[in-house]
Amino acid sequence: VEQAMNGPEVKQYRAAMDTEVQQHIDRGTWEMVDRDTLPPGAKPIPGKWVLKRKTVDTGDGTTTHNKHKGRWTARGDRQKRGRDFSTTWSPVIAFPILRILIAFACSCAFPITQVDFDGAYLNALLDTVVYMELPWGYEQPGKCVKLLRALHGLKQSGRLWYLTLKEWMEAYGFTTNQVDPCVFVLHQGASWVIAWVYVDDM
Repeated sequence: VEQAMNGPEVKQYRAAMDTEVQQHIDRGTWEMVDRDTLPPGAKPIPGKWVLKRKTVDTGDGTTTHNKHKGRWTARGDRQKRGRDFSTTWSPVIAFPILRILIAFACSCAFPITQVDFDGAYLNALLDTVVYMELPWGYEQPGKCVKLLRALHGLKQSGRLWYLTLKEWMEAYGFTTNQVDPCVFVLHQGASWVIAWVYVDDM
């Protein structure tokens, strides 16, 4: 962060950080709390900025531009089991299953569409109370936050996101495959859809 803030692209990185913080405010990722109201033994975990610059092709094959992105993540290594989280296991699709499904789709000339969930983890609500420091550069005296949604970096975020997605898929009529829980199938008359998930990609 210090390198980015002292570099020639500080304005672009600061804008990316502003966008990230505003996203959390808009989505209700946390609520502000006074430090002196925290329960006994509660300790806000720190966070970390992950700043990236990506070269993006504009699509015409001749021009590119730099895209600056900032992500505020939790320091999951500072969480304590039993206080900040309990279960962390989350399934991911087995690659042999993935290869079989792609080969099956190709052999039947079925269309394949890829979906990337933007801010996927933030769709999941936390099931434990976690307090966290405000993002670097946006601190307020005497304040920290109580997390309401699964933030990147938390040990339980992947699991909570999967359970949230599974609930959504089943609500839309998909059934979870018994062999691989990251494969969902929907039958509608003569039509059917097979969806597979790898973390936040479908």
